Amino acid sequence: MPLLKRKAYNLSRPPNNLKAKDLVFQVRFTKEIFTDYEEYLKHINLYKQRVWTCKVTGKSNLTYEEALESECKATEKVQQFPREFIGPVLQLVQFSMLRLEDLVSAILKAFKDQFVPGEEVLCIKGNTTMPCKVLQVIDGEAPEAGCSYEVKLIDNDRNVDGSSIESTSSLVRKKLPFTRALVKSFIRESVKDNASRNSQTPLVVLDKLCEKFGITTTPPEELKKFFLKQEQVEEELKEEIAQPLIALMELETHSKKRPKKVEGEPEGSKGKRQKKAVDREDESKASKKQKALDTETDSQANKKQKRIDAGQVGEGEVAPSKEDKSKGKAESVVKVVPIKYPIEDTLVQPSSSEPPLTERPAWSSDFVLPMHCTGSLLMVWNFCSLFGKVIRLSPFSLEEFEKALECSDADPILLREAHHAFIKLILEDLSVLESFQGRRKRKVKVTIQSWKDDLADILELGGFEKLAVHSSTIRKGDYMQLEPSAKLDILCNLVECALNSTAVREQLDVYIEEKQAIASQKRKEELEESKKDKEAQEMLKQAQLAGTDSTDTAKNQKEEVEAREDGSSSSGADSDNEGNNSEKLYSNGLPNGTHENGDGEDATSVSARSRQLALKRKAELKQVEDLEKEKKRMEEHKKLQEIRKVKFEAVKERKLQEKKMIEMQKRQEHLEREIEKRVIRTHPLGKDRDHNRYWFFPREGRIFVEDKDMSNWGYYSAKEELEALYGSLNPKGIRERGLQRQLEKHYNKISDALQKRTKEITQRIALEDSFVRRSSRSKAGPQQTLEVTYRNKYRTS
Repeated sequence: MPLLKRKAYNLSRPPNNLKAKDLVFQVRFTKEIFTDYEEYLKHINLYKQRVWTCKVTGKSNLTYEEALESECKATEKVQQFPREFIGPVLQLVQFSMLRLEDLVSAILKAFKDQFVPGEEVLCIKGNTTMPCKVLQVIDGEAPEAGCSYEVKLIDNDRNVDGSSIESTSSLVRKKLPFTRALVKSFIRESVKDNASRNSQTPLVVLDKLCEKFGITTTPPEELKKFFLKQEQVEEELKEEIAQPLIALMELETHSKKRPKKVEGEPEGSKGKRQKKAVDREDESKASKKQKALDTETDSQANKKQKRIDAGQVGEGEVAPSKEDKSKGKAESVVKVVPIKYPIEDTLVQPSSSEPPLTERPAWSSDFVLPMHCTGSLLMVWNFCSLFGKVIRLSPFSLEEFEKALECSDADPILLREAHHAFIKLILEDLSVLESFQGRRKRKVKVTIQSWKDDLADILELGGFEKLAVHSSTIRKGDYMQLEPSAKLDILCNLVECALNSTAVREQLDVYIEEKQAIASQKRKEELEESKKDKEAQEMLKQAQLAGTDSTDTAKNQKEEVEAREDGSSSSGADSDNEGNNSEKLYSNGLPNGTHENGDGEDATSVSARSRQLALKRKAELKQVEDLEKEKKRMEEHKKLQEIRKVKFEAVKERKLQEKKMIEMQKRQEHLEREIEKRVIRTHPLGKDRDHNRYWFFPREGRIFVEDKDMSNWGYYSAKEELEALYGSLNPKGIRERGLQRQLEKHYNKISDALQKRTKEITQRIALEDSFVRRSSRSKAGPQQTLEVTYRNKYRTS
């Protein structure tokens, strides 16, 4: 059962009084039944969150369904744990205080040079090795270096060939019968849940396993304190639960007092009196309960009335009208909760207010090999494409690989190079190399010419029991007579062995480190770019504000100049008027009673001087005004130049920022491509409404579709099909929303790959037609297929 926040999660029980005709909602993977849709939706949303942990493997950040699937797979692997090692391993696990990782390391180290009864090993006698089975350990205790074992020798026909006592140095294993991951899963399955590795508590094996394999359940003296503390905690919890119950029982006992007997009362009346007392007690209890309910109802009504008076009406409530207030009741409206999308895809209903989705295109399924081989075919091809340089195998297309597997006339170079590359990689493991050389009478170098014999010897080693039946056929040279599915099974097993090789593991470690470094660099550059964008926007905003202020200042200054010009013109006119008036005064009349025949010349000279002074004053004022105008014009011109300069700098800065943004986008795309090159595990694009998985491989211009049963496959190969698929996805569903986002994210890359493949197919068909149209007189040579002309450029020997 998956864990929620590292704790066990209990599924909901079926509702009571459920009838056969009732309509219910059922969760597909938990089989839970709900009559309320909101409760069902609440559980579905919880199961879709990545808060679940696999109980067996300890993997976290999973959905409930993924955790359940992980548990099933891990449990199947745990069932493969060697039975003869269960007891000895559990002996080391029982009451261990080590961390899980340290405990697994200790178990692997303990059984590296130790053997257990029932285990099949190899016995070295001189220059030969014979299979044997350990019967018992001498002295009956866990052996140390130098201990002996009683073994039963077995010949090639699996018959007993006697027994002997052998030392530890004369016995060897083909390989350790369990891996680190298998031991870790086995421990998690075998111990109780109350032992957490984060706390200093000992591991305790399940009681049924202790009884079955004779493991002690009595803890050592130094560990008894942990169990005593646990018992004390349990007792305290029991007391805390029991105390309220005891108090309630005492209260009921005191309330039921026996009635006093009245002297002279007959026995019959005594029974009636007791009955009346009991009835009165029941009535008093009922009245108390009713009173409490009425009090609670009144308090709720008062609280609600206060909220209504204060204007605080909650969602789903209606403020009462005056008539309702007079009646003292408020009618409630049914609360309609809007659906929050996305939800489970199968629950999405079509809406009349939205445009209909496009029809989903049908898959193409014209594969060269049988459909059930498609999954294994893609797995092997993808591994060879990703780790081609590590295994020293040049890349090839999926179509070439399919045709090579289908070929039965001759040995395709592609399969020959692939098997040789895998064999060379597997034999880099020294333990496998020793077992491989032990099957041969003399040391033979592994070459491309002897790939069939090398493959037959590899299949006869441990771990290839199901495929060992094909070793004789391959050794005879009839490899191409095998079925394509059998060839694919052999390659799948070779890929699994290659995944555990040192070279591939080291390459994966390098990929992980490089991927983390590139992702860190990408995040750093994004933060720096966002910071620069904010600074540039702030500068541009300040420049715009400065330009606006300068424009307003220039306008105000221009208005002031115009006002001053108007004032000066009016003052000039006044002075002219004054001069004219004075001139009129002296020419038309004589001041102070002066006669015409008196001082006439003096009056004329005075008027001439006054006119000159007025003209001079006017000229000076005009000169001052001209200087001020020129000065203002120069200042305005200077400010306009500054504004133009600021605007020019802003435009220049914006263009520079746009250029930097384009470069940054190119840089981000480059980093994204570098991350995609370092593939650690290939993930599907997503799932649709029916749980069909969609896969895209950059080197193959097709989108592959796998149904939920993992038995049927199809593909899309045209851009029009991609667009139709995108338009048929409903973003209101959880799965189709995720798939739509992935298609949108990788749309350009997928579209280019589909168009490239379509173009290549068109060119190939045109080339084949040109060969057909040639004249029969010019005989063309036979056209060789690509899988026959394949050349492995990465092979060194």
